[in-house]
Amino acid sequence: MATVNISTHTFEAGASILHPRNLHSLNYTKLLNLTVKSPSSSSALQIKASLMLFRYGFSLVRMDKFVEV
Repeated sequence: MATVNISTHTFEAGASILHPRNLHSLNYTKLLNLTVKSPSSSSALQIKASLMLFRYGFSLVRMDKFVEV
C-alpha cells in the first residue's frame, strides 16, 4: 500500500480492500450512494487461502517474517 501527501496530510492509497471499521471509507461510500459488499464466509476465505498457498507456495509465509508491521 502506498501513501500520498496532500496539503500536509498523509493518506493511504492503492488498497483494493477496505476494512469495514474504517469510518472515512464507510462515510465516503454512503456519500456516493454505493453499496457495501458483505465479507465472504470463513469457508470461502479458507479456500482462497489454500489456493494462494498452492499457487505461491510457502514463499508468502517466509516473506511474512521479513515484513515489519
